[in-house]
Amino acid sequence: MPSAGVANLRRDNAGLVARAVFDEPGVSRSDLVEVTGLSAGAVTKIVSHLLSQGVVREGAPTTSSVGGRPRVPLRPSDEPYRVIGIHIGLRWLVGALADLGGTIVHEETVAHGSTKPGPVLDGVAALLDRLERVAGRRHVVAAGLSTAGWVDSRRQVVVANPDIGWVDVDLRPLLAQRRYATHVDSTVRALASAESRFGTSRGVDDSVQVFVGNFVGSAASHRGVIQRGSHQAAGLVDHLPVGAPGPVRCRCGRSDCFGVLATDLAVAEQARRDGLIGESGQIEDLLELWRSGDRGADRLLRRRAVQVGRAVGLLANLYDPDTVVVSGHVAQEQHLIDLHKGAAERLERADIVSRLVHLTALGEHALTRAPAAVALAAFYQDPLGALGALGSA
Repeated sequence: MPSAGVANLRRDNAGLVARAVFDEPGVSRSDLVEVTGLSAGAVTKIVSHLLSQGVVREGAPTTSSVGGRPRVPLRPSDEPYRVIGIHIGLRWLVGALADLGGTIVHEETVAHGSTKPGPVLDGVAALLDRLERVAGRRHVVAAGLSTAGWVDSRRQVVVANPDIGWVDVDLRPLLAQRRYATHVDSTVRALASAESRFGTSRGVDDSVQVFVGNFVGSAASHRGVIQRGSHQAAGLVDHLPVGAPGPVRCRCGRSDCFGVLATDLAVAEQARRDGLIGESGQIEDLLELWRSGDRGADRLLRRRAVQVGRAVGLLANLYDPDTVVVSGHVAQEQHLIDLHKGAAERLERADIVSRLVHLTALGEHALTRAPAAVALAAFYQDPLGALGALGSA
């Protein structure tokens, strides 16, 4: 029997190889030797074990035009294992199952009956149970949860989510009941993690993620490591000044803050005041009106895009990133020029705005792909350990 030190080294090396396959799907064994620095023999043994455990799979061999041995590409397995991603929003829970490559294979949405912590967390527990049944209980290897605001991922505590009125809500009692590892992060940091693996900031050294939905937030990352701050509060941008004072006063006393001018809630409220949508209308109704060609809706959304762009410009000045990725309903190709306009107003170097500011590439499942990406990142740190824990649970 190998010593504990040797066993840990084997697990660490297996994680190194599995992460390389996850980061660059399609790599060959010879590529892995170069990427990981391990010997060819070690890589061969590790890949064989990962194949037998269902962590990676082989693709069809390919041959070079100059001959030689066929190249066998390796990819994350699409069967049988799954990770769960759940987003806790203002009006809904959205939960999904993803395979080990990050592809969403099942998603469902559940409306809140209440935003109080007790009922919402009961809903999360029920959603976890349903997703486990869909996946097959013993096939879920990790789960990620995300929500807006200030989230302490180390303690698994939502320190403050003003949108749903949560303060110091501890998620550990809920998550400790699960057989697999669970991970918690803020929505925007989870989006940044997903974007760096699957989206626009993939392969970029320095990036900033800006999310605009029912809340606003940002996350800066360097070579895949997201800045969290000493209190896990980095990225709170509600009070950035982004435009002329509006009709709603922020809790800070001002009325030109990013969080009261540019959120989906703020824009929907303005649309209701302007008579564009009904008294109970939401952002989805405004977007549907815009897609029908309504000029009033277009003006309102373009103004919002300029305001978001101003926040983007301020953040770009602060962090000097290679790219800024904007996500949420504001991330419409038709409004990219307005985002660029607002960013150029605040950027020290306005000439770089078109190559700096980009839209998300995460697609329609972004809000569940994000917490799933958090779960996958943790799983790939020690895939054999995660599977071993499952087997002994």
